[in-house]
Amino acid sequence: MRPKLGRDYRIRQAYEFEGPVIQDLYKDTLIAPLDWDAPLDASWVLAVSPHKAEYYAVISLVASKPIGRLEMLRVREGIPKRLRACVVRDMIHYSLLTLKAYGCQAVTGASEQELVNTFGKVIQQRFHGMPIGQFTGYITRLT
Repeated sequence: MRPKLGRDYRIRQAYEFEGPVIQDLYKDTLIAPLDWDAPLDASWVLAVSPHKAEYYAVISLVASKPIGRLEMLRVREGIPKRLRACVVRDMIHYSLLTLKAYGCQAVTGASEQELVNTFGKVIQQRFHGMPIGQFTGYITRLT
């Protein structure tokens, strides 16, 4: 049975107090030790179970004109492959619609290395995106 948006998962903006939930999704990464207790801004989107306190994925939207960005896509380990694929597809779709409503004319995207093929395949096949090059991401703490 194919997972279905609304029945098996929902996609919504993160509440300002859900920083620790996002931190848990990023466990064992370089950004997990950041202070996630401060209230979140409106740029975080979650895929959640409609029936229990279970979080499947997170993505950050950066609404800027003319080019918006999708960043930091992270899917919880251990969820079924079909659910994972549907969640990634629908999170990207939700994000693109949100950025379009904001007025973005184009969108760039980045995800963790293990999701690059899935992320890229969804963007290229479903939303007619084109790869613009190879990138290596870096992170540093601002103190």
